[in-house]
Amino acid sequence: MSQFASRANSRRRGASRKAVRRRRVLLKPSIDAGLVLRGLAAVTMLAGVGLLVYKAADLLERPVREVTVNGDFTHLQKSDVKQAVAPFIHNDYLTVPLADLRASLESLPWVYQAEVKRDWPEGLLIAVQEQKPIAWWGKQRLINNKGQLFSPAGAQIEEQMPYLEGPEGRQEEVMQRYIDLGKVLGSRDLALQALRLSERGSWSLALKNEVELVFGRDRLMEKLQRFLAVYDLSLNKYLVNIKRVDLRYQNGLAVEWLHRPGSQGQVDS
Repeated sequence: MSQFASRANSRRRGASRKAVRRRRVLLKPSIDAGLVLRGLAAVTMLAGVGLLVYKAADLLERPVREVTVNGDFTHLQKSDVKQAVAPFIHNDYLTVPLADLRASLESLPWVYQAEVKRDWPEGLLIAVQEQKPIAWWGKQRLINNKGQLFSPAGAQIEEQMPYLEGPEGRQEEVMQRYIDLGKVLGSRDLALQALRLSERGSWSLALKNEVELVFGRDRLMEKLQRFLAVYDLSLNKYLVNIKRVDLRYQNGLAVEWLHRPGSQGQVDS
């Protein structure tokens, strides 16, 4: 009995050793999944960087193929705009100096403001705001609706505009005087055509019928009201025969006639 048990135990130990050996043979080394994922991410990132470098190199060498110009032009010539843009479109798309291109456009006399943007993927988008002249300033320059002077060479303005003149840097003051005086004269259907401020500070104006009013240096509105009082009383009947009205008197005015004996006459207010 004991011998049989001993053999049985011996068989069990032998089987156990074999089982242990089998388990040792079947065991495999574990794989770090996080390490694998990080490796794949690194490979993907490198591939993405390579693609970006390739795309960037392609963009750097891509030429400008289209230029779009938007704006309402009355005096500005599109040929002038094209000429200002031409030196810049030879650059590659991403190397066009937008600030320099904008400065080139705004150097054109009839351009008030310009805006330049890249238009993906190969174009430039340009918006141009043209100058809006409201009056002549002297014989060769114009004043815009912002009170700024600009000098278009050989400007030909079809619409009739008022004529303003004055010392350099005082165009805004002259323009505001023109607006104020024009409103008062408009109440009598008198159209203001020109306003001048001399270097000595003396003001004078011309109506559309070429009658000249001379004010002197001060009290323009007071003197204009004096003229209108006499105009309402009698001068309105003879306006076509008047050349000049001098308002530099303390309490009166002097009239220079075109067609009346005695070229000058004084009227007391």
